Amino acid sequence: MLAVLLSAGLLAVSTGCGALLERDYTQVTDHVDQTADTGDATALRAEGYADLVSSAQYFVTMGAATGTVHLYQYTGDIEQAVNNACDAILYSDPVGAYALRDVTCEYTHIVSYYECVFTYRYRRTMDQIAAIQPVNGKAAFRREVAAALTGFAGQLVLKSSSYYDSAETVQREIWEVYYDTPEAALAPPKITVQLYPNRGAARVVEINLDWGLARTVLEEQAEEVSAAAARIVGEDSGTDVTNAWLLCTRLRSGLDWSPEGESSVYHALVEGTANSEGVAMAYRLLCDRAGITCQVVRGTRKSQVHCWNLITIDGVSWHLDVTAGENRGSFLHTDEEMAQACSWSREDYPVCNGETAVVEPAAADSSEAG
Repeated sequence: MLAVLLSAGLLAVSTGCGALLERDYTQVTDHVDQTADTGDATALRAEGYADLVSSAQYFVTMGAATGTVHLYQYTGDIEQAVNNACDAILYSDPVGAYALRDVTCEYTHIVSYYECVFTYRYRRTMDQIAAIQPVNGKAAFRREVAAALTGFAGQLVLKSSSYYDSAETVQREIWEVYYDTPEAALAPPKITVQLYPNRGAARVVEINLDWGLARTVLEEQAEEVSAAAARIVGEDSGTDVTNAWLLCTRLRSGLDWSPEGESSVYHALVEGTANSEGVAMAYRLLCDRAGITCQVVRGTRKSQVHCWNLITIDGVSWHLDVTAGENRGSFLHTDEEMAQACSWSREDYPVCNGETAVVEPAAADSSEAG
């Protein structure tokens, strides 16, 4: 009987970090259905190395402390096989890399098979393992992130089949979702991301969100924001261009914006003071409520960080800056006009080169008079 121990901590001490990172690890595919051994219902049956790894992975997803695999018809080096299997689970399998502290395997040759007994030490609870949400593709990833943001969650753990080359890439994706989810913009969260394992196509992505406020406070603020947005949007029946102007002037009329203000929809709509990001996110929320396609543009104005909006109506897009204080005849701008004072990453946003939009005079005059 031979015991093989692969512990992240022990390896780091005995071989050094450099040697650990230089090792070749087996890439593990998604788990498949497992088959119990007909001779022993407490053990899984494996036919070859791939089955051995898959069976050992299965026990991790179940949070088992130990798991037995009967490896049949194996003629290779069994010591190398169990060594590589433990290696793969601990360093290449997303769930194993996330959940395990270390794994050991003891094997015994019994007539026609090897009995391989895996023992697991966890750094995660069973509830944490069960909370991992599998997602397939960017759209599904963004949906889960949006749900976590609007629910003011403290943590989200996903198993993604999409390739993210770094935690920074994931953070950029999360911020893109954040700017598309204005109802979550009550307090920009501090975001930390950890990927398990460090490399590979499939990863467990651990996202921690520190909102700086208790969830109950955020939920109360969300209700106030929703009520304020409903009052501003009202039941306008004009064209989308006219309604875009009405939302702009109503938001601006109750707002004292400042570059030093808060980047918060709550401060813009309820407190009446915010910086350009808070204002742009608030306008995006109002447009969402009114059915107008709108984005938040992040760029600079006169070399200072500045945010504004971009609306699209009937396939034509314009820039709009609530903080500029412009009148109804000049509140929408093309790229060329906006570029006179502002700069932004143009490849990230629609082209704005439409003709000047017309605001219905009666509706606009009525709004200004009120």
